Amino acid sequence: KNIFCCKMAGQDRALSLVLLSFSLLFSSKGDSLPPIVFVPGLFNSIIQYELNNSPPPKLEPWCAKDTNGWQDLYPFPQDIPPAQMPCLVSLFTLDYNKQNATFVGRRENMKTQVVDYGGFSGTPNFQDVVKLYTARGWVVGKNLFASPYDWRYPGCCLNGLYTDLKALIESAVRSNNGAKVVLLAPSLGPQVALSFLHRMDQTWKDTHIAWFIAESPVWSGTIESLMAVVSGSTNQGSNLQREFGRAISLAIPTGLWELPRAGTNENVTWTQSDVLVETPTQKYSAFDYLQLFKDLGHPELLQEALEFVVADPDLNKFAAPNVPTFVTFGYQVPTPISLKYTASFSPGKFPSIAQPQNGNGDGFVPVRSSLRGELWKQEMEANNKTFFYRGYEGQKHAYCLQPGSDSCFTDVMYVILHNELPPTRNSSVWDILS
Repeated sequence: KNIFCCKMAGQDRALSLVLLSFSLLFSSKGDSLPPIVFVPGLFNSIIQYELNNSPPPKLEPWCAKDTNGWQDLYPFPQDIPPAQMPCLVSLFTLDYNKQNATFVGRRENMKTQVVDYGGFSGTPNFQDVVKLYTARGWVVGKNLFASPYDWRYPGCCLNGLYTDLKALIESAVRSNNGAKVVLLAPSLGPQVALSFLHRMDQTWKDTHIAWFIAESPVWSGTIESLMAVVSGSTNQGSNLQREFGRAISLAIPTGLWELPRAGTNENVTWTQSDVLVETPTQKYSAFDYLQLFKDLGHPELLQEALEFVVADPDLNKFAAPNVPTFVTFGYQVPTPISLKYTASFSPGKFPSIAQPQNGNGDGFVPVRSSLRGELWKQEMEANNKTFFYRGYEGQKHAYCLQPGSDSCFTDVMYVILHNELPPTRNSSVWDILS
């Protein structure tokens, strides 16, 4: 189950109605539309790989060592034979290199690439999004772009993406008569876009960025990511499927980057009193991940990777983006806020099925994680940058892109087309917590 993907699940009739409403609501001419660059979320970019005489893992000598060209690393095949599961895990794995403070692929002589950078062929879950925007007048390659990336890497280690994204934005501004770019990012996308903005100087941001629109951000992590590294990303399927899911989650440092973040502010982080994982003999908070990993038998190198990723300043110091910013999120959807297990953990023993305990959120991200960006308010005001937060009751994760989420979708379009905030409501964003 791919929770991160922005699944465009509406029927054709519903999409047609939204397209009609879109056309009636907004009347700007196509040639005056601001350029938009989408930064996708986790699992939303196709990743390809190529092997050239790559030694197979020692325990799985049957794994292929050559591909004779590029093949898809993700999406996964529909049915994966059990014997090929460890082969796929080895291809997927990024190991922490402590000496260079980075992550490197486990397989030697392996290359990876994304598909159609700047276009949408490499982001298949965005096809209905493209229909919505092109129906209004945006043109792919002219003022509508996507920035696919290798989402296995956390923000610290995406320098190649940042170089490409900077060049894409500069090209979009030049080809649109100096119009600034709207950077629109759902789910994992806001964290990656924020990391990018942290690396750009203020003059560049003021010249090139009209808006940063963060939809369903995961600023302070999610319990779903924690479940993935403890017992697999789903409670469905066989133990073999759950073990494969956990192995894939542990193979990518992004999963560690998205763990619930420890802190002292109970409104936007997880404190020492917040029990995230409970077994009959132990309780773990966000301050106890190293002990949790030891109890699960995760390797020491993975524990070092966890310490490195958690210390990453993009989400640790969490500086403001210092560009005009609009954050949208859903709430009042049952969302896991902690996990219970019927048996204690021990190395070499796969955990029992998790029993998620639900609270307030968007079905994937607890509301306190979504609200963390509110901490930027003072810094943004001091730098004279527009900053606006809005929650949407009952809206599921990343559904602001969906044809059916009219209010959120309409608010985003209003911001993009009018270059100003949508009409305000009387309630405070913090009322959502009460």
